[in-house]
Amino acid sequence: RYALGAICVDVAGIIAASLMTVLALYVCQLLFESPRLDFSGINGRAIAMGIACPLGWYALVCAATTWIHRAFGAVLGFAWPVAILVGILAAIHPHNAVGLFIHDVAWALSRLNPMSYVTIPSGPDSLAFGSSDPTFLPRIGVVVLLFVIYCALAIAKWQRMEA
Repeated sequence: RYALGAICVDVAGIIAASLMTVLALYVCQLLFESPRLDFSGINGRAIAMGIACPLGWYALVCAATTWIHRAFGAVLGFAWPVAILVGILAAIHPHNAVGLFIHDVAWALSRLNPMSYVTIPSGPDSLAFGSSDPTFLPRIGVVVLLFVIYCALAIAKWQRMEA
């Protein structure tokens, strides 16, 4: 119960911080543009992914710190550099066998990182009103699934550490 309560409090804090960020961005928009709320199209998808992705990253780090004994500081310190390095290695397409092997391993590992499912729209039609992204629902679904799996792993190990 304690582990679930601690995770729920952290999740509430992450959601509150994300919503305050959206509010701060809106206030900044009021300073330079006419006030207009638009949660359709890419704006709503960006807000949804902007809340889901930090939750997935939190759950990943929480699960990693509970499963690696006495090294939670190292996990917290190396999580970002390792995630960035794996993302870069997964994005590079080499032309030799060793590079291809490294790319394939990094790509498989990158699928465990919730940030791998965030994309940046490109092209003139991607930002148009009413533009659709057929990959959005599967991507955010995977991020939410990773959040649930990592939270379950963290809670299961947390219970063993307390016993």
